[in-house]
Amino acid sequence: MTRAQCLLWTALLTPSLAAAAEITAQGVQAEIDRLGAQKTVTDLDSHGGRQWEAFLRGVESGRQEWLALVPNIKPGTDAGTAESLLTATSMALSRNAAGTLALVPATYALSALCTVPLIEPTEAQVKDFKRRTFAALDKAVDGPAGEKASDCRRMLADER
Repeated sequence: MTRAQCLLWTALLTPSLAAAAEITAQGVQAEIDRLGAQKTVTDLDSHGGRQWEAFLRGVESGRQEWLALVPNIKPGTDAGTAESLLTATSMALSRNAAGTLALVPATYALSALCTVPLIEPTEAQVKDFKRRTFAALDKAVDGPAGEKASDCRRMLADER
């Protein structure tokens, strides 16, 4: 294989390898600390957005280490990435209501999080999301997020 062919293969494979690299909450925080929120979002969203999608899945999981990144990365988002971050954070309510509600009011308004964040959902999808989220909110009512959880539950119940 010639040097030119090696360089071509390297150029073709590098974005795929970079996009396929597994990201961690600790790694994202290190990038925010090193590069700032905006550059970190830009980097995660490059190469087809695979790393940004992986980041959003982490947030959506409701795991505390991912939710802790939301206030740090949100200032670096633009219209599209801000919307997808809000959606992922709202989806986290059904998995970790107390952790998600801890982001209120410093990062998000309660009314922004306590919605059905599904795009063109079916009635069954809305029912399932509400069922799972109500269960998580009911667990959070007795903790420090109790009042927020009750208010959020009411907001979701009113939404169609």
